[in-house]
Amino acid sequence: MPVGEDVTGRRFGRLTALHRDRAPERHKHWFFRCDCGNERSMFLASVKRGDSKSCGCLRAERTRQRSLIHGHSVDYKVTPTRRSYAEAKSRCTNPSDPLYGKFGAVGVQMTERWATSFAAFLKDMGTRPSGTILARLDESGHYEPSNCLWRPKRKSPLVNQATRGTGR
Repeated sequence: MPVGEDVTGRRFGRLTALHRDRAPERHKHWFFRCDCGNERSMFLASVKRGDSKSCGCLRAERTRQRSLIHGHSVDYKVTPTRRSYAEAKSRCTNPSDPLYGKFGAVGVQMTERWATSFAAFLKDMGTRPSGTILARLDESGHYEPSNCLWRPKRKSPLVNQATRGTGR
């Protein structure tokens, strides 16, 4: 079996070649240390071609960056502000949304500026305060800056514990 090229110490993207993988069936693989600290056996030709630039951390970073929307996504979970925006938009535009019949189907719309840009919504409304929901001043009006506010969540009416379910 030919020994092949010695690339010990050479860098390829985020990877530094450490040594050839000694397993007989992996004679074309090398161990690499990634800049993030992980070590991994990888196919040398793939690394040299540039198909593999890291241990996988680069893809994870890029995916995480794509999922960030104006700082309103954390660990792939959207913030309450982003969720309120998305739910309001869906109620107005998505016939599959369970609440579409009470909103979009009866003509309630989201202003075009907001519908096309979460950044515009965020600029106009600000970050959703804890314990609030997105509400409209005029319940038959549209989702637009002059008709929306963050209002405290409504509390359920208290039920008299003594008479509940007794038929009195």
